[in-house]
Order: sequence, then C-alpha cells, then structure tokens
Amino acid sequence: MRLHTRKYFGLNGVNPYVEVDLGAEYEISKVEVWHYFGDSRIYYDQKTELLTEGKKEKDTIYTSTESGTYKESSSGKSMTNIYLNQDLASRIMVAGGAGGSYSDSSAATGGHAGGLTSYAVSHSSHPIYSSNQTAGGAKGTNGTAGSFGYGGTNSTTYYNPGGGGYYGGGSGPGSGGGSSYISGHTGCVAVTSNKDITPKSGCSTGTTDNNCSIHYSNKKFTNTVMIDGAGHTWSNAKGGIQKMPSSSSKEEFYSEGIGQNGDGHARISLIEDVQ
Repeated sequence: MRLHTRKYFGLNGVNPYVEVDLGAEYEISKVEVWHYFGDSRIYYDQKTELLTEGKKEKDTIYTSTESGTYKESSSGKSMTNIYLNQDLASRIMVAGGAGGSYSDSSAATGGHAGGLTSYAVSHSSHPIYSSNQTAGGAKGTNGTAGSFGYGGTNSTTYYNPGGGGYYGGGSGPGSGGGSSYISGHTGCVAVTSNKDITPKSGCSTGTTDNNCSIHYSNKKFTNTVMIDGAGHTWSNAKGGIQKMPSSSSKEEFYSEGIGQNGDGHARISLIEDVQ
C-alpha cells in the first residue's frame, strides 16, 4: 500500500498489513513500530517481518502470539533478549519483564520481573502465580497462562497481560512477571535443544548443578550476577538487595530495590580486547 504523508493513517479489512519497500537490500539493526496509543490500547495478532529482495527469505522478528501483547505507549515497545538466532530456543540471556497492574487497589501492581522465579500477584479473588525456569505462570480470570518466551493474554479490557521473559507470567486482573535466564548461571535450566524446548532432563529451578544451565550451543557466561525487578540478587536461590547497574552508564546505579522503568535495555561493554 502507499503510505500517506499525514501523521497517522488507518487500515481496514481482513488481515490488513503495511509493507515498506526500501528499494534495495540493507543490513537492518533496528525496527520501531508505533500503533495508535492515545488510549493505551492493546493490539492482538501482530507480526513484524523482514524480507530479502524479491521476498525469497523471511525473518519474523516479532509476533504477539509468541512474544506477548502489551499496552501501547508513545515510546513504542522493545524486548531484552540475546539470541544466537531469531527463535526463542536460541536465547542465551533473558531479562524478565514485569506483569501488568489491575485497575483498582486490590492488585494495584503487577508482579515484579523475576530472577529464577518471578513474583506472584496477591488478589483477594484472583491470585496469579509465578513463573520459573521450567514453566510459565498459571492463568487467572479470563486470561491465559504464560509459556516459554511470552506472557499470558487476557480478553478483558481492564485486565492485563503477563510479563514476558524466559517463561512468561500468567494473565489475570493483575498479572505475574516473567522469569530470567543466563546460560552458565547456576540455578537456571536450559532447554534440551533447538528443536526441543522442554527443560533439560533431571533439572529443576534452583538446581545446584551448573550443567543444567548450559545452553545447547555450549555458549555460556561466567561471573554472572542476576538481579530481579525488586532488587534481589539470585544465585540458585533468592538473596539480598543489591543495586542494579544503570542502562545509561556503567558508573551509575538505580536506587536500591528499583530496576529499569519502562522498556527493557541491554548494555554490552568491552572488558578486554582479545587479539
């Protein structure tokens, strides 16, 4: 379709889409998409794809059915995963996301982004349970359960989706957060292979066997520190409070017990130049 020159445009019909032709093949490092966000609405059945010249190859970089839905805002939406390839099984580091909040004080905040295990939501009638290294959070009222790589969704307007993560949080009035994962971090549990996303056999959340955490690619991190959205560190169990490094500078830290507000960020710094 031809894009209008005005600020906004609308789409109608069955399975509408926007296609942008860049005129030649380029290496794409970032794609940003904004939907209408004036009322913080949630869009379902979204997909963003990159295609090679002549549409011979296709790379799906986002799909709401796998990555989860979210409330639209003026800043758009980003994710914090480190992939080997563009598929959920290839993730070697994942930062969990927080769950959505309910519209009244009975569950005023969603569950914090988790470490090995995410945070549940206390609600007088609709509790939401946490996700971990082997399972997503259970579903709540009118919602779906979280699963590998995405949070649960919800059909009720004023309820919220679960937080994304290694395993996503369940959705209900107030929704659970997602869990985190680092290959090489004792307590984590890797998937079996690129074709089998079941947890490694004999491994469970909080295990003391470091081999359970190693990704099938054998790529791993050392000297890891995992800090959840409430500021707690994680070894193979939840520990004390530690300040989280700022996403803007390695010399700065967030306040104690506070994590990144808004979309996820990743900062990669060169520690040693290996020749």
